Amino acid sequence: MIAMIENINLDELYDLQEKLFKLGMLTTDKDVSDKIYEVLHLVDEGIERKKNAGTN
Repeated sequence: MIAMIENINLDELYDLQEKLFKLGMLTTDKDVSDKIYEVLHLVDEGIERKKNAGTN
């Protein structure tokens, strides 16, 4: 999953971050919500890595 996130540009990561957050807020299934937030956390980390590296 991390390798896939590394291949996504920063603008797309921000878009994905927003969509995952909204989806996490909408779901009522705890297991699904937990998985969404796990992926959201990985996306957040990917954004930080790209920002720190100065890459898009």
